[in-house]
Amino acid sequence: MQSSWAYYYSVDDFSAADAAGQGQSFRLAGRVKPGSVDRDMTNVTLRFTLAGARAELPVRYKGVTPDNFVEDREVVVEGRLASDGVFQADTLMTRCESKYQAKVK
Repeated sequence: MQSSWAYYYSVDDFSAADAAGQGQSFRLAGRVKPGSVDRDMTNVTLRFTLAGARAELPVRYKGVTPDNFVEDREVVVEGRLASDGVFQADTLMTRCESKYQAKVK
């Protein structure tokens, strides 16, 4: 049961802890670095840099991109760190910032 459990890290924590276990699944949170998004529509592949306050990590995702995926948005990716140092995401989720902001009346 524990093998299906994914650890949750910010990009900064993941980099600082050197937490990249071979074949281990992780959940990472960070912002999509502006100017880093590269879409390959033919292969349905998305590449971008996941940025924290101090660290960055290249991400590769193959699949349908969420409608609200844009640069400088908070996202959560789940997957594994490949041997080439690129995080291979199996899941890509965007965070809806409006849900986390206080409403002003």
